[in-house]
Amino acid sequence: MTSKIVIAAATRDDSRDIWTWRNDPLTRTMSVATEEVGWLEHTAWYEGSLTDRDRYLYIGRVESDEKVGMCRFDVDTSTATTAVSINLNPAMRGRKLSRQLLAAAISAFWNVRRMRLIAIIKRKNTASMRCFSGCGFLLVAEDGEYLEWRLDPGPG
Repeated sequence: MTSKIVIAAATRDDSRDIWTWRNDPLTRTMSVATEEVGWLEHTAWYEGSLTDRDRYLYIGRVESDEKVGMCRFDVDTSTATTAVSINLNPAMRGRKLSRQLLAAAISAFWNVRRMRLIAIIKRKNTASMRCFSGCGFLLVAEDGEYLEWRLDPGPG
């Protein structure tokens, strides 16, 4: 049985969870930026993110109110594209929720801004590739260790 994921904009109360998930060893290995992030650095970034009109942070929760993970959308108005990334709560791995989280976050974002989405994924991150391709993203470019995936909004 699959749990329904509810999406909401991230708040200050989500900061510590996002920081913890970001510093998880497997998350760091699969991320483009692999270094550990200190609390003060994270707090400054997070506070700026909450007020940045071109950054959207969404938290997904299951009915039990457990946090599934976070999706981030970084709008680049100069290229009319948005970089999207997902960070699953490590405690939620293996429950097949990442695709549902990503799909729900995309829907929430497209309700606000309908723009082309771009995801940069490490070649070795097969779980992310399955997640993004399962949400309709297409592989459009390869550059050594990284793959670029794209999803255009449909009519709407």
